[in-house]
Amino acid sequence: MKANERALMGVEALREGGPVFARLAVGMLVMFRQVDPKRASAPQPKSKAAKRAWGKAHFRFVRSSVVDLTDTHATLRVESSGVRKVFAKCEVNNIVVVGWD
Repeated sequence: MKANERALMGVEALREGGPVFARLAVGMLVMFRQVDPKRASAPQPKSKAAKRAWGKAHFRFVRSSVVDLTDTHATLRVESSGVRKVFAKCEVNNIVVVGWD
């Protein structure tokens, strides 16, 4: 239930929020939108539109923190696993939400 609430909150924040990259700072707590990796092995549709529709139904928001910033990229560390992910500026503005639930 908590994951569903986090997803709803994240989607709403993405709709309302503007550019996030300029507001990021090292150590800030954020969440990013990710297609659910547990479902990634499931059979997926072939057409581009069908893939988008599938992705809209099978995503989650992952808790992370900002560990490094450059002019063009942000490095986030996933809090549950410690894995670091690097996102470009345009990706950050499209999938990152500031704050946690």
